[in-house]
Amino acid sequence: MNHVILARKLMSIGDEASLRYAALEIRMSIEQLFYKLLPSYREELPDDLLKIWQPRKIIDALIDCDPNVEHDSTLTMAPELPDGGHGQAIHLGRYKAVNRKLLRQYYHKIGSYLHASITQERRDLAAMRIFLNSAATRVEEFCRETTIISNIAMFHTVNCICGRTIKRNERALQKKPYVRCPNEQCGAVFDLIKINENGAVWKIRETEFDCPQCNTPNFLGTHLIDSGAYFSCVECHQRYQIRTELFAIPV
Repeated sequence: MNHVILARKLMSIGDEASLRYAALEIRMSIEQLFYKLLPSYREELPDDLLKIWQPRKIIDALIDCDPNVEHDSTLTMAPELPDGGHGQAIHLGRYKAVNRKLLRQYYHKIGSYLHASITQERRDLAAMRIFLNSAATRVEEFCRETTIISNIAMFHTVNCICGRTIKRNERALQKKPYVRCPNEQCGAVFDLIKINENGAVWKIRETEFDCPQCNTPNFLGTHLIDSGAYFSCVECHQRYQIRTELFAIPV
């Protein structure tokens, strides 16, 4: 909220330089709305994502973790009674969702105010002020109506080959039944394979390669298949290099 308070002070001055700095403050306040979600999903988000400052990539990754992150929600909890019923519910808080619409409607346009104009036309300062006021009001709405940020769900976990424990929201797996290791040095992909009505197993995504020297099947993690990478046959230890090449053939 400090960014919005400062932005409103700058907007009250009303000259072009003040409005431009107000735009910067509001843009930063929108970024903070997204970044406040990160601690609740840190274990699930790719490590390299936490090093960038791009709200669009962050919200896309958050949606992969939790499809409901873009929807408003209310958190209410109640104790379970001995007979299996529920006791009196306690309201814990509400969440006003930040979403891609906020980026499309305000964030990107605000960014245009921070760049020099290509043409010699002067900016319409009245229109700019109205737009910035609308954006500031939206940020204030999100801050006012969000009293709790949580990541409560049913989770599936798998132990990666790199040693990291990966977890994924059940709702997310219903949309995309696979998960990629968040470790930027790994990136292994695991598919959740349903085996019956009541169970499923994780299986690392692999590609089969039959060694031409000994005909032994080798299974390579798809995350390891890259041009220039080396591997050896598990049986005869013949060494191979993966190459990506382009071919032009007559048709």
